[in-house]
Amino acid sequence: MTRKVLIIDDDNQVRETLQLHLENDDFQVVTAADGAQGIQVAEAENPSVIVLDLAMPDIDGLEVLDRLRKDAITWDTPIIICTAEGDSKSRDQSHRLGISRFLRKPVSPRRIISEINRLLQEIGT
Repeated sequence: MTRKVLIIDDDNQVRETLQLHLENDDFQVVTAADGAQGIQVAEAENPSVIVLDLAMPDIDGLEVLDRLRKDAITWDTPIIICTAEGDSKSRDQSHRLGISRFLRKPVSPRRIISEINRLLQEIGT
């Protein structure tokens, strides 16, 4: 089964670094530079896991998360929030909207890959 990860983050360096590490670990990677693009890519690509930043310029990560949870294609896709915004309000709202993991930046690509692998094992992928 294909292990496809969608990275939604407005920081180009974060996307490129994480993509490189994931591809070295035999993941197929698709990326999006903002929330609107992320929603479109998620619907088109149906990834195994989504790594989502909260702080983005157009549609913030919480709105993206809410839309993905209401979408028939992505409603049950595991989502890892990876953000520098670690306040309890953002964390609580993320959990209410159904995230799988909440990671505070800075976080190493190894840790993200470890969490992705754990999630895929949990859902049997």
